[in-house]
Amino acid sequence: MINLLDVLWSSCTFPLWITYLFLVHRPEKVSDLLVSAFLYGKLSSNNKKAGRLNNIAIPKRWFTHFYQYAVVLFSLWSLILLVSAFTGHAAVPSSLSFSLDVLIHNRRSHVPFAVALWVQLLTTLQVYRRCYECMFVSVYSDAKMHVWHYAVGYIFYTGIQYSILSMTLGSDSSTIFRFSDLFRFNVLIGTLIFAAAFHLEHDTTKRFANFRKDATGKVVSSKHQAPVGGMFEYVSSPHYLAEMLVYTGLTVILWSFNFTWFNALLWTYVNQSAMAFLSHRWYQSNFKDYPKTRTAVIPFLL
Repeated sequence: MINLLDVLWSSCTFPLWITYLFLVHRPEKVSDLLVSAFLYGKLSSNNKKAGRLNNIAIPKRWFTHFYQYAVVLFSLWSLILLVSAFTGHAAVPSSLSFSLDVLIHNRRSHVPFAVALWVQLLTTLQVYRRCYECMFVSVYSDAKMHVWHYAVGYIFYTGIQYSILSMTLGSDSSTIFRFSDLFRFNVLIGTLIFAAAFHLEHDTTKRFANFRKDATGKVVSSKHQAPVGGMFEYVSSPHYLAEMLVYTGLTVILWSFNFTWFNALLWTYVNQSAMAFLSHRWYQSNFKDYPKTRTAVIPFLL
């Protein structure tokens, strides 16, 4: 039977990858409709093709909505897994068990329960921080995004949550929590990667906001500027690098090949790297003195 979650990831990742490859290398070959669907915010501000779907464009600040949704979703499943850890059996409500059965056929446990729970708690912390940043840190311009991006946010976090569960609540799963499992070498290394990425993404978000404030913290502009300071001295988009590192760290913690999680990781790499390359080109074309030594997303390499 087809795993619907794998179908979801694949149907999003590969069309996205192909479209972004054309946007980066052969933008003249991309139709106006696709350009207007894929480019948003500053990337669409001076692109002549990007206005086709303006009638269904929505404020970019609505990013906040799907982080609020993710907070509810991840908190719910975190509570369920914590209860499972304390009671020793998977106490999953029938309605949620049905959603697992529909999205993830023939589930199998791939990692110790303690490790899966740790990944669940880390991703919950991640969405809480992103929600907080969107609500209280970020300073948004009047930039727009299209309904496609809005929907993708909900799809992504739903997919990430159920991808974690695909390795946790299998038909052969054990909910025995062994604290010693958290001291495995890969868990410690992955957690360090996650923590560094967590800090980098928050630092970058604060810097973006401060670019639009004066010394007193008052918002004085909504214009895009050439970013400076911190990791901006090395790459144009530290936040995209951080997002990739967040999920790389989680992958190291899990340390088990699972096709569903692999698809989720591939989606993250494709989306974040593509947006980083497009942003890098935008900075280069809009700021004549933009540092030539700065790369798009990976210091000194890409």
